[in-house]
Amino acid sequence: MANFGMLGGFLGLGVNGAIHLNKKTCNKMKGGTKMKKCLSLASALVILGMLFMGGVPTQGLAKSIELNLISYTPKNTWNYQTLESQWVKKLNERAKGKLVVNFRGGPEIMGVFDQAKAVGAGAIDIAFSAAGFYGNLVPGADVFRVPDMTAAQWHQDGTIDYMRELHGQKGIYFVGWLPLPKDTKYFYIASRIPLRNRNDMKDKRFACSPPGVPFFKKLGAVPIVTPVPEFYSTVERGVADGNWMGIDTFISSSHYQVAPYVIDHPFANSTLVIIMNLKKWNSLPENLKKLITDVQLETEANWPALHAQVEAEVKRQAPSKGAQFIKWSAEDAKWIQDMYAEATYTDYERLYGSEIVNKFKKIWGVK
Repeated sequence: MANFGMLGGFLGLGVNGAIHLNKKTCNKMKGGTKMKKCLSLASALVILGMLFMGGVPTQGLAKSIELNLISYTPKNTWNYQTLESQWVKKLNERAKGKLVVNFRGGPEIMGVFDQAKAVGAGAIDIAFSAAGFYGNLVPGADVFRVPDMTAAQWHQDGTIDYMRELHGQKGIYFVGWLPLPKDTKYFYIASRIPLRNRNDMKDKRFACSPPGVPFFKKLGAVPIVTPVPEFYSTVERGVADGNWMGIDTFISSSHYQVAPYVIDHPFANSTLVIIMNLKKWNSLPENLKKLITDVQLETEANWPALHAQVEAEVKRQAPSKGAQFIKWSAEDAKWIQDMYAEATYTDYERLYGSEIVNKFKKIWGVK
Protein backbone atom coordinates (compact mmCIF):
# COMPACT_ATOMS: atom_id res chain seq x y z
CA MET A 1 0.00 0.00 0.00
CA ALA A 2 2.91 2.32 0.75
CA ASN A 3 4.26 1.85 -2.77
CA PHE A 4 0.87 2.74 -4.30
CA GLY A 5 0.71 5.77 -2.03
CA MET A 6 4.12 6.93 -3.17
CA LEU A 7 3.13 6.41 -6.82
CA GLY A 8 -0.03 8.42 -6.26
CA GLY A 9 2.07 11.16 -4.73
CA PHE A 10 4.44 11.18 -7.66
CA LEU A 11 1.53 11.32 -10.12
CA GLY A 12 0.12 14.18 -8.12
CA LEU A 13 3.31 16.10 -8.80
CA GLY A 14 2.41 16.31 -12.46
CA VAL A 15 4.98 16.93 -15.15
CA ASN A 16 6.70 19.84 -13.37
CA GLY A 17 6.97 17.86 -10.15
CA ALA A 18 8.53 14.94 -11.96
CA ILE A 19 11.06 17.19 -13.64
CA HIS A 20 11.85 18.74 -10.25
CA LEU A 21 12.37 15.25 -8.85
CA ASN A 22 14.70 14.47 -11.70
CA LYS A 23 16.85 17.55 -11.27
CA LYS A 24 16.93 18.00 -7.52
CA THR A 25 16.09 14.82 -5.68
CA CYS A 26 18.09 12.47 -7.85
CA ASN A 27 21.13 14.73 -7.66
CA LYS A 28 21.28 14.07 -3.91
CA MET A 29 21.92 10.42 -4.65
CA LYS A 30 25.60 10.22 -5.40
CA GLY A 31 25.67 7.76 -8.29
CA GLY A 32 25.05 4.06 -8.04
CA THR A 33 21.93 1.98 -8.44
CA LYS A 34 19.67 4.21 -6.37
CA MET A 35 20.36 7.24 -8.56
CA LYS A 36 19.75 5.26 -11.77
CA LYS A 37 16.44 3.94 -10.45
CA CYS A 38 15.45 7.43 -9.40
CA LEU A 39 16.21 8.84 -12.85
CA SER A 40 14.29 6.02 -14.52
CA LEU A 41 11.25 6.61 -12.31
CA ALA A 42 11.40 10.36 -12.87
CA SER A 43 11.56 9.90 -16.63
CA ALA A 44 8.64 7.49 -16.54
CA LEU A 45 6.62 9.97 -14.52
CA VAL A 46 7.31 12.72 -17.05
CA ILE A 47 5.99 10.53 -19.84
CA LEU A 48 3.06 9.26 -17.80
CA GLY A 49 2.11 12.76 -16.73
CA MET A 50 2.17 13.93 -20.30
CA LEU A 51 -0.03 11.03 -21.35
CA PHE A 52 -2.62 11.86 -18.71
CA MET A 53 -2.52 15.46 -19.80
CA GLY A 54 -2.74 14.58 -23.48
CA GLY A 55 0.67 16.07 -24.10
CA VAL A 56 2.04 13.34 -26.37
CA PRO A 57 0.36 10.74 -28.59
CA THR A 58 0.77 7.07 -27.86
CA GLN A 59 1.05 4.40 -30.45
CA GLY A 60 0.55 1.68 -27.94
CA LEU A 61 -2.92 2.77 -26.82
CA ALA A 62 -5.84 1.75 -29.09
CA LYS A 63 -7.83 4.73 -30.31
CA SER A 64 -11.54 4.51 -31.03
CA ILE A 65 -12.59 5.13 -34.64
CA GLU A 66 -15.74 7.25 -34.84
CA LEU A 67 -18.08 7.13 -37.83
CA ASN A 68 -20.83 9.73 -38.23
CA LEU A 69 -24.12 8.52 -39.67
CA ILE A 70 -27.01 10.48 -41.18
CA SER A 71 -30.45 9.16 -42.12
CA TYR A 72 -32.89 9.93 -44.91
CA THR A 73 -35.72 9.41 -42.45
CA PRO A 74 -36.31 10.99 -39.01
CA LYS A 75 -35.19 9.15 -35.91
CA ASN A 76 -38.74 8.35 -34.76
CA THR A 77 -39.67 6.29 -37.84
CA TRP A 78 -39.83 2.50 -37.93
CA ASN A 79 -37.09 2.32 -40.55
CA TYR A 80 -34.53 4.24 -38.52
CA GLN A 81 -35.49 2.66 -35.20
CA THR A 82 -35.02 -0.77 -36.75
CA LEU A 83 -31.69 0.22 -38.26
CA GLU A 84 -30.66 1.49 -34.83
CA SER A 85 -31.43 -1.83 -33.13
CA GLN A 86 -30.30 -4.16 -35.91
CA TRP A 87 -27.21 -2.38 -37.23
CA VAL A 88 -25.96 0.61 -35.23
CA LYS A 89 -26.38 -0.88 -31.75
CA LYS A 90 -24.99 -4.30 -32.69
CA LEU A 91 -22.00 -2.76 -34.41
CA ASN A 92 -21.19 -0.52 -31.47
CA GLU A 93 -21.55 -3.35 -28.95
CA ARG A 94 -19.42 -5.82 -30.86
CA ALA A 95 -16.72 -3.29 -31.68
CA LYS A 96 -16.10 -2.94 -27.92
CA GLY A 97 -15.01 0.67 -28.23
CA LYS A 98 -12.69 0.16 -31.20
CA LEU A 99 -15.33 1.64 -33.48
CA VAL A 100 -18.29 3.87 -32.65
CA VAL A 101 -21.13 4.86 -35.01
CA ASN A 102 -22.73 8.16 -34.01
CA PHE A 103 -26.16 9.18 -35.30
CA ARG A 104 -25.99 12.84 -36.33
CA GLY A 105 -29.51 13.45 -37.59
CA GLY A 106 -32.02 12.98 -40.36
CA PRO A 107 -33.49 15.10 -43.15
CA GLU A 108 -33.96 17.95 -40.71
CA ILE A 109 -30.20 18.64 -40.84
CA MET A 110 -29.47 17.57 -44.43
CA GLY A 111 -31.84 17.11 -47.36
CA VAL A 112 -32.29 13.56 -48.64
CA PHE A 113 -31.01 14.46 -52.10
CA ASP A 114 -27.75 15.82 -50.67
CA GLN A 115 -26.81 12.99 -48.32
CA ALA A 116 -25.12 10.68 -50.83
CA LYS A 117 -23.12 13.63 -52.17
CA ALA A 118 -21.96 14.36 -48.63
CA VAL A 119 -20.84 10.74 -48.24
CA GLY A 120 -18.92 10.80 -51.51
CA ALA A 121 -17.23 14.07 -50.53
CA GLY A 122 -16.34 12.75 -47.07
CA ALA A 123 -18.42 15.34 -45.22
CA ILE A 124 -20.30 12.47 -43.58
CA ASP A 125 -19.06 8.90 -43.13
CA ILE A 126 -22.24 6.84 -43.50
CA ALA A 127 -25.74 7.41 -44.82
CA PHE A 128 -28.86 5.34 -44.31
CA SER A 129 -30.53 6.31 -47.56
CA ALA A 130 -32.75 5.24 -50.44
CA ALA A 131 -30.96 4.71 -53.72
CA GLY A 132 -33.80 6.46 -55.52
CA PHE A 133 -32.62 9.73 -54.01
CA TYR A 134 -29.20 9.73 -55.65
CA GLY A 135 -29.49 8.12 -59.08
CA ASN A 136 -28.34 11.43 -60.56
CA LEU A 137 -25.06 11.03 -58.64
CA VAL A 138 -24.55 7.28 -59.12
CA PRO A 139 -26.17 6.31 -62.44
CA GLY A 140 -27.93 2.97 -62.08
CA ALA A 141 -27.98 3.01 -58.28
CA ASP A 142 -31.72 2.34 -58.07
CA VAL A 143 -32.36 0.07 -61.07
CA PHE A 144 -32.82 -2.85 -58.68
CA ARG A 145 -36.20 -1.50 -57.55
CA VAL A 146 -37.96 -3.46 -60.33
CA PRO A 147 -37.29 -7.24 -60.22
CA ASP A 148 -38.28 -9.75 -57.55
CA MET A 149 -35.13 -10.67 -55.71
CA THR A 150 -33.62 -11.27 -52.28
CA ALA A 151 -30.45 -9.92 -50.71
CA ALA A 152 -28.98 -13.43 -50.83
CA GLN A 153 -29.24 -13.29 -54.63
CA TRP A 154 -27.18 -10.11 -54.65
CA HIS A 155 -24.21 -11.98 -53.25
CA GLN A 156 -24.67 -14.97 -55.55
CA ASP A 157 -25.35 -13.37 -58.93
CA GLY A 158 -22.91 -10.45 -58.72
CA THR A 159 -25.43 -7.65 -58.17
CA ILE A 160 -23.58 -6.34 -55.13
CA ASP A 161 -20.26 -6.37 -56.98
CA TYR A 162 -21.69 -4.26 -59.78
CA MET A 163 -23.35 -1.92 -57.28
CA ARG A 164 -20.00 -1.43 -55.55
CA GLU A 165 -18.33 -0.76 -58.88
CA LEU A 166 -20.88 1.93 -59.77
CA HIS A 167 -20.72 3.57 -56.32
CA GLY A 168 -16.94 3.39 -56.15
CA GLN A 169 -16.69 5.65 -59.18
CA LYS A 170 -18.21 8.39 -57.01
CA GLY A 171 -16.09 7.81 -53.92
CA ILE A 172 -18.76 5.72 -52.16
CA TYR A 173 -18.58 2.21 -50.73
CA PHE A 174 -21.87 0.34 -51.06
CA VAL A 175 -22.27 -1.46 -47.72
CA GLY A 176 -25.53 -3.20 -48.57
CA TRP A 177 -29.26 -3.33 -49.15
CA LEU A 178 -32.14 -3.72 -46.68
CA PRO A 179 -34.56 -6.03 -48.51
CA LEU A 180 -38.23 -6.92 -48.23
CA PRO A 181 -39.68 -10.42 -47.90
CA LYS A 182 -39.59 -12.30 -51.20
CA ASP A 183 -42.45 -11.37 -53.56
CA THR A 184 -43.26 -8.35 -51.38
CA LYS A 185 -43.17 -4.79 -52.67
CA TYR A 186 -42.58 -1.47 -50.93
CA PHE A 187 -44.66 1.41 -52.28
CA TYR A 188 -48.38 1.83 -51.72
CA ILE A 189 -50.65 4.43 -53.31
CA ALA A 190 -52.75 6.30 -50.75
CA SER A 191 -55.46 8.79 -51.63
CA ARG A 192 -57.99 11.14 -50.05
CA ILE A 193 -60.81 9.52 -52.07
CA PRO A 194 -61.34 5.79 -52.73
CA LEU A 195 -59.80 4.48 -55.96
CA ARG A 196 -61.39 1.12 -56.82
CA ASN A 197 -60.00 0.25 -60.25
CA ARG A 198 -57.60 1.37 -62.94
CA ASN A 199 -60.11 3.80 -64.45
CA ASP A 200 -60.21 5.78 -61.20
CA MET A 201 -56.52 6.67 -61.63
CA LYS A 202 -57.10 8.86 -64.67
CA ASP A 203 -56.15 12.51 -64.13
CA LYS A 204 -55.68 12.08 -60.38
CA ARG A 205 -52.71 14.03 -58.96
CA PHE A 206 -50.07 12.23 -56.90
CA ALA A 207 -47.19 13.59 -54.86
CA CYS A 208 -44.10 11.49 -55.50
CA SER A 209 -40.32 11.53 -55.70
CA PRO A 210 -38.73 11.78 -59.19
CA PRO A 211 -38.67 8.01 -59.93
CA GLY A 212 -42.49 8.01 -59.68
CA VAL A 213 -43.02 10.43 -62.56
CA PRO A 214 -42.99 7.94 -65.49
CA PHE A 215 -45.02 5.43 -63.49
CA PHE A 216 -47.88 7.76 -62.65
CA LYS A 217 -47.93 9.01 -66.22
CA LYS A 218 -48.31 5.39 -67.37
CA LEU A 219 -51.30 5.07 -65.05
CA GLY A 220 -52.89 8.09 -66.69
CA ALA A 221 -52.38 10.14 -63.52
CA VAL A 222 -50.57 13.44 -62.94
CA PRO A 223 -47.31 13.19 -60.95
CA ILE A 224 -46.26 16.10 -58.74
CA VAL A 225 -42.61 15.91 -57.68
CA THR A 226 -42.60 16.72 -53.98
CA PRO A 227 -40.04 16.44 -51.15
CA VAL A 228 -41.01 13.47 -48.98
CA PRO A 229 -41.55 15.57 -45.81
CA GLU A 230 -44.16 17.58 -47.75
CA PHE A 231 -46.25 14.63 -48.98
CA TYR A 232 -48.72 15.10 -46.13
CA SER A 233 -49.23 18.84 -46.54
CA THR A 234 -49.52 18.54 -50.33
CA VAL A 235 -52.53 16.27 -49.97
CA GLU A 236 -53.89 18.18 -46.99
CA ARG A 237 -53.93 21.41 -49.03
CA GLY A 238 -55.61 19.70 -51.96
CA VAL A 239 -52.64 20.19 -54.28
CA ALA A 240 -52.53 16.41 -54.73
CA ASP A 241 -55.18 13.70 -54.48
CA GLY A 242 -52.75 11.22 -52.98
CA ASN A 243 -49.15 10.05 -52.79
CA TRP A 244 -46.95 6.98 -52.71
CA MET A 245 -45.04 5.80 -49.65
CA GLY A 246 -43.71 2.89 -47.67
CA ILE A 247 -46.22 1.23 -45.38
CA ASP A 248 -44.35 2.26 -42.24
CA THR A 249 -44.51 5.93 -43.25
CA PHE A 250 -48.28 5.69 -43.68
CA ILE A 251 -48.70 5.21 -39.93
CA SER A 252 -45.61 6.92 -38.46
CA SER A 253 -46.31 10.15 -40.38
CA SER A 254 -50.09 9.97 -39.89
CA HIS A 255 -50.88 10.01 -43.62
CA TYR A 256 -54.14 8.21 -42.87
CA GLN A 257 -55.44 11.57 -41.63
CA VAL A 258 -55.37 13.06 -45.14
CA ALA A 259 -55.14 10.01 -47.41
CA PRO A 260 -57.01 7.18 -45.68
CA TYR A 261 -57.64 5.01 -48.76
CA VAL A 262 -54.80 2.67 -49.70
CA ILE A 263 -54.65 0.53 -52.84
CA ASP A 264 -53.62 -2.85 -51.44
CA HIS A 265 -51.36 -3.78 -54.34
CA PRO A 266 -47.83 -2.52 -53.61
CA PHE A 267 -45.14 -2.23 -56.25
CA ALA A 268 -41.36 -1.61 -56.41
CA ASN A 269 -38.59 -3.03 -54.30
CA SER A 270 -37.36 -1.15 -51.29
CA THR A 271 -34.26 0.84 -52.23
CA LEU A 272 -33.13 1.30 -48.62
CA VAL A 273 -29.35 1.08 -48.50
CA ILE A 274 -26.35 1.82 -46.33
CA ILE A 275 -23.50 3.65 -48.04
CA MET A 276 -20.13 4.80 -46.73
CA ASN A 277 -17.32 7.09 -47.82
CA LEU A 278 -14.92 4.92 -49.81
CA LYS A 279 -11.73 6.44 -48.39
CA LYS A 280 -13.04 5.97 -44.86
CA TRP A 281 -13.91 2.35 -45.64
CA ASN A 282 -10.47 1.69 -47.13
CA SER A 283 -8.82 3.23 -44.06
CA LEU A 284 -10.43 0.77 -41.66
CA PRO A 285 -8.45 -2.22 -40.39
CA GLU A 286 -9.55 -5.56 -41.83
CA ASN A 287 -11.11 -6.76 -38.58
CA LEU A 288 -13.47 -3.77 -38.49
CA LYS A 289 -14.35 -4.16 -42.16
CA LYS A 290 -15.26 -7.77 -41.42
CA LEU A 291 -17.33 -6.70 -38.42
CA ILE A 292 -19.33 -4.20 -40.49
CA THR A 293 -19.83 -6.81 -43.23
CA ASP A 294 -20.97 -9.45 -40.73
CA VAL A 295 -23.49 -7.09 -39.08
CA GLN A 296 -24.75 -6.01 -42.50
CA LEU A 297 -25.34 -9.63 -43.57
CA GLU A 298 -27.21 -10.30 -40.33
CA THR A 299 -29.35 -7.22 -40.87
CA GLU A 300 -30.12 -8.25 -44.45
CA ALA A 301 -31.23 -11.64 -43.16
CA ASN A 302 -33.42 -10.19 -40.38
CA TRP A 303 -34.95 -7.20 -42.18
CA PRO A 304 -37.57 -9.03 -44.31
CA ALA A 305 -39.28 -10.67 -41.32
CA LEU A 306 -39.20 -7.43 -39.35
CA HIS A 307 -40.77 -5.57 -42.26
CA ALA A 308 -43.45 -8.25 -42.61
CA GLN A 309 -44.33 -7.76 -38.94
CA VAL A 310 -44.71 -4.01 -39.23
CA GLU A 311 -46.75 -4.33 -42.42
CA ALA A 312 -49.13 -6.75 -40.73
CA GLU A 313 -49.37 -4.44 -37.72
CA VAL A 314 -50.15 -1.41 -39.89
CA LYS A 315 -52.95 -3.27 -41.63
CA ARG A 316 -54.27 -4.44 -38.27
CA GLN A 317 -54.31 -0.85 -36.98
CA ALA A 318 -55.75 0.62 -40.17
CA PRO A 319 -59.47 0.43 -39.30
CA SER A 320 -58.97 2.08 -35.92
CA LYS A 321 -57.13 4.92 -37.66
CA GLY A 322 -59.93 5.42 -40.13
CA ALA A 323 -57.87 3.93 -42.97
CA GLN A 324 -59.08 1.42 -45.52
CA PHE A 325 -57.08 -0.97 -47.70
CA ILE A 326 -58.81 -1.52 -51.04
CA LYS A 327 -58.41 -4.66 -53.16
CA TRP A 328 -58.63 -4.47 -56.93
CA SER A 329 -59.36 -7.23 -59.41
CA ALA A 330 -56.48 -9.58 -60.21
CA GLU A 331 -56.30 -8.10 -63.69
CA ASP A 332 -56.06 -4.51 -62.46
CA ALA A 333 -53.56 -5.48 -59.76
CA LYS A 334 -51.31 -7.05 -62.41
CA TRP A 335 -51.75 -3.91 -64.51
CA ILE A 336 -50.13 -1.82 -61.75
CA GLN A 337 -47.10 -4.14 -61.63
CA ASP A 338 -46.73 -4.25 -65.42
CA MET A 339 -47.02 -0.49 -65.79
CA TYR A 340 -44.43 0.06 -63.09
CA ALA A 341 -41.87 -2.31 -64.63
CA GLU A 342 -42.40 -0.97 -68.16
CA ALA A 343 -42.27 2.70 -67.17
CA THR A 344 -39.29 2.27 -64.84
CA TYR A 345 -37.02 0.29 -67.17
CA THR A 346 -37.79 2.68 -70.04
CA ASP A 347 -37.03 5.69 -67.89
CA TYR A 348 -33.83 4.16 -66.55
CA GLU A 349 -32.55 3.61 -70.06
CA ARG A 350 -33.22 7.28 -70.76
CA LEU A 351 -31.51 8.40 -67.54
CA TYR A 352 -28.61 5.96 -67.28
CA GLY A 353 -28.14 4.54 -70.75
CA SER A 354 -28.84 1.08 -72.09
CA GLU A 355 -25.38 -0.25 -71.11
CA ILE A 356 -26.02 0.00 -67.37
CA VAL A 357 -29.62 -1.21 -67.56
CA ASN A 358 -28.73 -4.13 -69.83
CA LYS A 359 -25.86 -5.12 -67.51
CA PHE A 360 -28.32 -5.38 -64.61
CA LYS A 361 -30.82 -7.27 -66.75
CA LYS A 362 -28.10 -9.72 -67.78
CA ILE A 363 -27.12 -10.29 -64.15
CA TRP A 364 -30.76 -10.94 -63.23
CA GLY A 365 -31.70 -12.92 -66.34
CA VAL A 366 -34.36 -10.36 -67.32
CA LYS A 367 -35.24 -10.09 -71.02
